[in-house]
Amino acid sequence: MNLDEHGMMMIATLIYGLALVYSVFLWRKGFTRDDTINVGFLVSGFLCHTIALMIRAAETQRCPINNLFEVTMFTAWIIGFGFIIGAFWSNLRSFGVFISPLVFSLSLMSLFPNVDSPVNSLELRGWFILHVPIILLAYGSFAMASVASVMYLTHSHYLKYNKELAFWVRLPSISRLEHTSIILLNAGVALLTIGLALGFFILKINSGKIMSADAKIYWSLVVWVGYVIVLLLHWFSRIRGRYFACLTLGMFLFVLTTFWGANLLSDIHNASPVP
Repeated sequence: MNLDEHGMMMIATLIYGLALVYSVFLWRKGFTRDDTINVGFLVSGFLCHTIALMIRAAETQRCPINNLFEVTMFTAWIIGFGFIIGAFWSNLRSFGVFISPLVFSLSLMSLFPNVDSPVNSLELRGWFILHVPIILLAYGSFAMASVASVMYLTHSHYLKYNKELAFWVRLPSISRLEHTSIILLNAGVALLTIGLALGFFILKINSGKIMSADAKIYWSLVVWVGYVIVLLLHWFSRIRGRYFACLTLGMFLFVLTTFWGANLLSDIHNASPVP
């Protein structure tokens, strides 16, 4: 039986679901069990996920980032790829417990009915080909920063109440988690700045105006300003630790919960729900 991209994404989602279930098991056991199985689930799901992207790219002869199905699938793939790099190059395997709910949720959302609608597709040309993936990479960086922040808050909680020494050993140190979150946040803001600049450049070429009264443009600027404020508070007000982690996590939750509504309200993006 030949599986298309939807079939492969369904398999990937099921495997990500197994990783999520095993993550709950690890959590309940106080992380006293080895996380190799969890990493194996995530890597297996990522491979199926990659095949789904390759099938889609081969069918359409373009980068698969043109509608909501492709954008959601591609964003989840970026997060999974970031985890793979961290797990094998930086020994951040414990990220898997916190990554699995995110990649499972995004993969599941990509399989919702009517998400992959050809009516909602738009041919990407010229500079727009760069605009979309750069902004998706920014969202992926923000997602990874939020995961590091959740790990920081969890680690801080366990240290405060002197619980489960094995948990401390498996997680990166508090300082390393905060440093990782800061690096990812800086990378995300830099990528988002470049992506937005390209978007304004494209708007100028197409309409002769650098700005438009569009809900998605306003939303994107709010997201950019929000993350810049978080970084400025860290740099100049010396906000660190739990406060910085909470701000980082709060910003990503805002992005995650308002992204779809901003797309639906956008005249420019509604025909093609891409960033």
